[in-house]
Amino acid sequence: NIDTAEVPAIVAGDLNAESLQEVTAVAGAVCGLRDLDVHPLLFASNEVPSPVTSQTMRRKSRIDYVVFSDNGLLEPIDDDRAPPPLEEEACIPDATHPSDHLPVIGSFKFADRMRRALFCARRVVRDILGATVPRPLLCGEVALAFEALGGRGAAETARNAYKNGLCAEGDVDKLR
Repeated sequence: NIDTAEVPAIVAGDLNAESLQEVTAVAGAVCGLRDLDVHPLLFASNEVPSPVTSQTMRRKSRIDYVVFSDNGLLEPIDDDRAPPPLEEEACIPDATHPSDHLPVIGSFKFADRMRRALFCARRVVRDILGATVPRPLLCGEVALAFEALGGRGAAETARNAYKNGLCAEGDVDKLR
């Protein structure tokens, strides 16, 4: 049995929505109506930035996405293969663009253990400071967080959190 929170996920394509929040709201509603399990991607996701992907005489919007799980397992990499943005007055499809959508591109690498540990540590610090988070950390993520924070006493953990840029100086006392 695989815990989907521990697996990187990528969803890409024409999602016919003008925001990631719209995509996750619709997907969550469909899962609820059909009594389906909801993948953690709906609660903790990021997107690869892209310009307008559909530009006609009637609309100019971004409706194509590369969405990935925000669980610290994937790290987006800059990719210069994406097409340049369209001219302001351009309409597609045209002779250069045979579709009414521009392609979207996302490149990733697997995060190394230290980056994953720092991701988990940031989540722990946000939890402690009262910020909202999409889901509770798993036991392995908590262990990685404490590994990144030094894993010793509270005072040393707070100093390590500040040293690694995980909290502001004024927040260090809240971590003790």
